[in-house]
Amino acid sequence: MTNSELSALSYKAVATIGKSLTEDGDTPKADIRLKAAEAVLDRVGASKKVTSEVEVKADTPVILMPAKDPIVAPSIKISTDQEDQES
Repeated sequence: MTNSELSALSYKAVATIGKSLTEDGDTPKADIRLKAAEAVLDRVGASKKVTSEVEVKADTPVILMPAKDPIVAPSIKISTDQEDQES
């Protein structure tokens, strides 16, 4: 599926989840529709946020060096034929 198709389906997925909150459980295949809506929202990035914390221990220390001075390229003047004739 393309991003535009998924974004269009995301509105329907939100509506499906909203309907499932007020249903009494008599709708056939409501659980399948709810899982499909969750899958669509997962793919468009509108689902639960998962965070993880990582701690890295390195054998060698990380040394931060100061920034180097920028390299300045020499300027080059290009003259046209008109400028040469005027001089």
